[in-house]
Amino acid sequence: MGRKKSMGHKKKIPDRWLDYYPLKEAIYDARIIPIKCPLPSNLFTRSNMRRYCWTPEDVMHAIPNLGLIIDITNKHPAYYDPNEFISNGIDYVKIPCVGHVIPDSKVFRRLREVISLFLMRNNTNDRIIALHCTHGVNRTGYLICRYLIQQLGYSPDEALQNFALQRGYPIERANYIENLYNFLPAAV
Repeated sequence: MGRKKSMGHKKKIPDRWLDYYPLKEAIYDARIIPIKCPLPSNLFTRSNMRRYCWTPEDVMHAIPNLGLIIDITNKHPAYYDPNEFISNGIDYVKIPCVGHVIPDSKVFRRLREVISLFLMRNNTNDRIIALHCTHGVNRTGYLICRYLIQQLGYSPDEALQNFALQRGYPIERANYIENLYNFLPAAV
């Protein structure tokens, strides 16, 4: 009889995760802030790692008006426990998105639905959405830019510039950038 794999597999800090700071600014007209993935606090217990700490608790402290976390990592289970957000009144939605390849239209449609529903339910407050992949740069940037273009009428150049300014890093993957030029700005 084969042994079952333990659900408590060893977690570690993802490759290149330390190379990016957690967040910078929200894209206010979209009510979205791109962030890097928070990680469990037990990964930062060594004293030399505490300065890199970015946990769900840190996210909630940094974004006091946080209303929704959209996790687009393709990691199952998630890097962190979503209940850390949910138990604090923050909605959590997982939309798995494979890295390095252009997210398919199904992922974008689901993202658009989740954002629309959140904005409709929160049209009388200033609650905000935090969207993240692992580093908060490529998949996150692509989906935010596509949203800005197709929903808010940005040109591809405006979307890419705005994302880079607000995240503090430009999208790095050429295939993502090139693909964004296939979309026409929405008439708003």
